[in-house]
Amino acid sequence: MTAYDWRWKVAYDDAPDASARFVTANEIHIPTGEPVRFKLNSADVIHTFWVPRLAGKTQAIPGQTNEQWLQADVPGVYRGQCSQFCGAQHAHMAFEVIAESRANFAAWFAQQARAPDMPNDTAVTTGKSALPRSGKLHRACEDGYRQSITRASACDIWSPPSCSC
Repeated sequence: MTAYDWRWKVAYDDAPDASARFVTANEIHIPTGEPVRFKLNSADVIHTFWVPRLAGKTQAIPGQTNEQWLQADVPGVYRGQCSQFCGAQHAHMAFEVIAESRANFAAWFAQQARAPDMPNDTAVTTGKSALPRSGKLHRACEDGYRQSITRASACDIWSPPSCSC
């Protein structure tokens, strides 16, 4: 997980098949009843990863990787928050941990990892063809067609231009 001013990038990058890896923003899914390890770092300033109902606080520090283990034994949505004041938009550093059964987690993971269907809506295809053939907007939209919307959002909207997702 990487903290940015003022959001969290969650990379599900431990799948053996590289094509099954993906990124979300501010939303973490975990299976219930299993410990899950998070590797935390920051892209800018010190942030603190905290899910009060599941674990204590762990800092995300630029240039350093820290670990935090979470385990939710009861399905549900657990609110998390950066508890280190990190600037004017600090309140936007909230996130959710969604704990679900192993079967529901596996289904969610498979859905996120697969490429989305190409839209066949006329307005969508017309809009896509009207975009300029250069610039970030076009690349973001193109990525959106090759990747899931979550991945395009996290990589192209939530990350700084220098980020490589």
